[in-house]
This record gives sequence, C-alpha cells and structure tokens, in this order.
Amino acid sequence: MASRSLDYLDATGGDHASIGLRVQLHVVPGDKAAWRRSVALSRHPRISLAVPLFDDRQRTLSLVAEIVAHEGSHILDHARGVDEPAGMEAEVRAHRHALCAQLVSLGRLHSLGLPSFVLNTGIESIGRSTQAGRTVFEETFPLLQDGWIVAGTPAADTIMRRCGGG
Repeated sequence: MASRSLDYLDATGGDHASIGLRVQLHVVPGDKAAWRRSVALSRHPRISLAVPLFDDRQRTLSLVAEIVAHEGSHILDHARGVDEPAGMEAEVRAHRHALCAQLVSLGRLHSLGLPSFVLNTGIESIGRSTQAGRTVFEETFPLLQDGWIVAGTPAADTIMRRCGGG
C-alpha cells in the first residue's frame, strides 16, 4: 500500500517525480501507544512513519495510503522548491493527495479515510494541518454516497482533479 501511494505521488510529481523517496513503515497493534514521524532530506529523502493496526484491515490500509501520501506530498513540495512547504496551501494539497492516493491505491475512499479533526493543541503546525483537514473534509463530505466514493465515479473524478490529476 505504501508503494502504491508512492507510485501515485511519482505520477503527480512532474519533473521531480523520481526523487527517490524511501519509506520505513511501522505498523503497531492498536492496543499499543506509539507515534513516530521523522523526515530526512538528502539525495534520497526518507520518512519513517508509524500507523496503528486496526481490526478492520481496510481501515489500516487506508491509513497507510493516507499517511504516506500526505507526508510524501510535503517531501515532493520541498523537492519542487515550493516557497512555503509547511504553509496552508501545502497542507490542503497534502490532505488532498492523501484522498487521491486512497482512490488510486484502493479503488475507493471511505468516510473514515477523510481528514479528522483534532483538538487545538496550541502547536501552530498541527493547527494549520487541522484547519486544512477541515477544509478538505468539508469539500469532500458532500461527495460521499452511503459513506463511500468509488474510483471512476464523478465524485472520484472531482477529487482527482483537485489533486491535479484525472
């Protein structure tokens, strides 16, 4: 699933598609407390991420596609030389890429795969990501049909256009 998300990002990356992003993914049982995120920018950027293992396999796979695409989008922005890779536009773009990666990788998107809201922690970057996530949630939620968006439908095409593809 992580590889499919990276393939999706490569397809949207234009001239910077082959930046050689490497992902180390740690899947952690849901009853364990773990959180890890590190980013190393170099000739071959790497990200190391931890995601919970849910009883619902689909939910775990969706989260893998989502987090790899979201964080990978930030790396791609950096490679493209985006002036503010951590700004609001970049956060909205990263959340949109997370949705598009799920559609491309899984062929569908469930409402649980939409950005969720977290409490205001007072940390600026988390607040910005939360605000961007709310924007993407609000533009996407009306497109759901019975809790889903299926690839190849007009709703999915709308989402893909927002990501710059489709």
